[in-house]
Amino acid sequence: MTNDGTLTVSRTAIESNTASGPSGVGGGIANSAGGLAELRESIVINNTATNAPGGIYDDTARVLLHRTTVVANQPTNCAGSPTAVAHCVN
Repeated sequence: MTNDGTLTVSRTAIESNTASGPSGVGGGIANSAGGLAELRESIVINNTATNAPGGIYDDTARVLLHRTTVVANQPTNCAGSPTAVAHCVN
């Protein structure tokens, strides 16, 4: 899921997606260009990407996680993003 605007996700599983190719990042969510991604009571799980992170990628944008789990993404959950994703364990 790519976002460069405003994205709100509630009670949703973002699961088993792939970001491939030489610049593939954020198999679950790729948030950039000042975008705001807000996830509530959701899970980001089993997503993959060519490059870290596989779960949530955030580049000069903002990600808010409320009662949301980010787990079992490859190569990482959120580590490797230019902007850190608060409350995401890698």
